[in-house]
Amino acid sequence: RLDDPRAETLRAYLRILEETRPKSFLLENVEGLAFRNKDEGLKLILDEIKAINRRRGTKYDPVFQVVNAASYGVPQLRKRLIMVGSRDGTRFEFPQPTHRLTAESVEEGDDKLEPPRTAWDALADVGRDPSEDVAATGRWADLLPSIPEGCNYLWHTDRGGGEPLFGWRRRYWSFLLKLAKNKPSWTVQAQPGPGSGPFHWDNRRLSMRELC
Repeated sequence: RLDDPRAETLRAYLRILEETRPKSFLLENVEGLAFRNKDEGLKLILDEIKAINRRRGTKYDPVFQVVNAASYGVPQLRKRLIMVGSRDGTRFEFPQPTHRLTAESVEEGDDKLEPPRTAWDALADVGRDPSEDVAATGRWADLLPSIPEGCNYLWHTDRGGGEPLFGWRRRYWSFLLKLAKNKPSWTVQAQPGPGSGPFHWDNRRLSMRELC
């Protein structure tokens, strides 16, 4: 995985960290960086930061945690690994979550948190340029109206409530994925294909302003 060209961004980040030696740094990456047996990138970062400390006399002692943006009031379920370090060795303490991930209180202590910010909270008052083409395209676009809010292609499998058109878990989670008004948005895709959601509950692609 470190041979993937995208891994070069980690090395570039570390090079800039060593050259500038900021008072503190924050690094954000996909949660998979910390997956067990797939954490070569994480080990590379931690080992290289130790080497930077030896070479430059800094005391970076980074801490990292996988956080969900929705836990802090963002209306989007988005998990990312966040790493923070200070040049003088001060250890960062991650803030406690402020919001639940669901409207229901399912875990001990969740009743003290705010309810989640929802897709409706974020999008209800967002105006859309009528000249922007947001029609869903692709082979399966006509299926969107038949999929309930908050569901994806799994609705049309032998375990869902629709037609058995697809095999169970044979597609990406984002395939024909629709937003639900009463829940945070699913993670917005950086480079979605024609069948990749999240789609608007009005059975169309999200506009540029809505994506923002």
